[in-house]
Amino acid sequence: MKKLLIVDPYLDVLGGGEEHILSIGKIFEEKGYQVNLFWHDESILKALQERLSIRTENFSIEKNERKGTGYDILLYITDGSYFFPQAKKNYVFCMYPQKTLYKSNLLNKLKWKNWNFFANSKYTSSYISEWVGKETDVIYPYIPDEIFERYSPISSKKKVILPKIKIPVLATSIKTVTSIRIQHDKCLRYAGVVLEGVRVKPSPL
Repeated sequence: MKKLLIVDPYLDVLGGGEEHILSIGKIFEEKGYQVNLFWHDESILKALQERLSIRTENFSIEKNERKGTGYDILLYITDGSYFFPQAKKNYVFCMYPQKTLYKSNLLNKLKWKNWNFFANSKYTSSYISEWVGKETDVIYPYIPDEIFERYSPISSKKKVILPKIKIPVLATSIKTVTSIRIQHDKCLRYAGVVLEGVRVKPSPL
């Protein structure tokens, strides 16, 4: 079985960045990977599942191996510290353009040779590419299912009283939500494709 390791120093923040990186982990779980999180305490799995909309019951905790030795893919959310990665494919996930996290000194440049970079937006990507001197892919953030359900006029099984709205407008609303959902799913699938090394581009949002 192939293995994916996620190293996130901010995992216990339980925020949007963690939801994003874990949603990518779920894509690899669907592809048959064993997904492990580098962390010191297994209770983080319960906290992640309770706080976020990502099911983590099939994830495992890796307490010893941070550099990815023995793993097929390593995903790292950087805190500004870098190491020489040992997985077959190694990626730094860039959540926001803070230059202090990407100091272009000689040692970091040597470490970056075996890292690939991806960001959560074209805006962030443009800065990272300039700072690290490497092409930076874009994988858009995760959107929880309940967001689609909340704004889809036909998603709820409960009886609801719809406001007086013209049919063409309602149809447009349904079409828009459906379109966004399809594009969102494509972007998550794109994460699995890009990180496995196949160079294709997603449909634009």
